[in-house]
Amino acid sequence: MSTKMRIEMRIKKRTKKRIKKGNILPALFFLLFFSCIFFQCSKKTVNMNELTPEAQFETAKRYFDRKDYYKAKMQLTVVVLNNPGHRIIEQAQFYLAESHFYLKEYIQAIAEYEKLIRSMPQSPYVDDARYKVGLSYFELSPGYALDQEYTQKAIMQFQLFLSLVFELPYSFYFLEDDSFL
Repeated sequence: MSTKMRIEMRIKKRTKKRIKKGNILPALFFLLFFSCIFFQCSKKTVNMNELTPEAQFETAKRYFDRKDYYKAKMQLTVVVLNNPGHRIIEQAQFYLAESHFYLKEYIQAIAEYEKLIRSMPQSPYVDDARYKVGLSYFELSPGYALDQEYTQKAIMQFQLFLSLVFELPYSFYFLEDDSFL
């Protein structure tokens, strides 16, 4: 037997003895203990109610920018409900609707966009909200062989968007008897 093989056999025997003696159990306990301490200390929980509305919105916006739309939606809901009348609400309302849109919750997105349009008609986000209402209806519309209710609503919303943004007559694309050109 070569010297290299003898050394390998000794290492294997020592390893087996250490495992048999139970020396691994304290090492696992030690590792588990320090990992628990490390993870508890590294997580900072922030109570959203203690933050200012601007800080709450910035936290939600960071989630939105990271494309974590679910967390953004939850935080933005808190901002919108807890701070009515605050100057940050129009942005929060728009990003809340956007979060629903990107989560493919189109009906909820439509409701949030329309709430923005109704409650804040002078907001700079209204034009985008009108367009996204039409886009949400378009996303809801099924294939051509199925019910076309959402398709018709999408067309009407896009017409409304075009007429209000570009100041075209609303009935530009419709004939007298409401049939589509």
